[in-house]
Amino acid sequence: MSTSPGETTPDAPAPLPISPRPATGPGENTTPAAGTQQDTSALSAADQDAVAAAEKKAARKATKAAQKAAVEREKRKKALVHQNAVLLASGTQYDPRNESTPPERKPFINVDAPALRVGEHVHVDDALSMIGPARYGGDGYVVSTTGYGAATKLTVRYTSTDARSRKS
Repeated sequence: MSTSPGETTPDAPAPLPISPRPATGPGENTTPAAGTQQDTSALSAADQDAVAAAEKKAARKATKAAQKAAVEREKRKKALVHQNAVLLASGTQYDPRNESTPPERKPFINVDAPALRVGEHVHVDDALSMIGPARYGGDGYVVSTTGYGAATKLTVRYTSTDARSRKS
């Protein structure tokens, strides 16, 4: 069983009558004291003058602060315009607004592939100062490769014009 607003059921208690209460705020035509919500009508005339003077002083300070904020904004804007003008006049070699360096491009190296392939022409430098068999160097072709990347070892067949076949 539903009831509409204003209806009561026989089991429900009767609504309480609403009685008007006296206002708890300040009286009419009075100015609240600064920060205290008390009636100024209870204050003496000298105290009311002091409260009014304090309110005027606070309003003046707020107005001056708002004016300073507006002036500060204009001053900052002028400073930025001047800074940009000086920066542009200082030279065309550098402009931080549009200057950037592109990323360095690095070649793609497959580390799993040998450094050189079979059949490629190579030039081998001589290494006569090393202890062991003489390595005269010269031009040749890669015959076989072992290893990958920087650890690649090559077998080179020298061409007939290499340093070993020359007679001095």
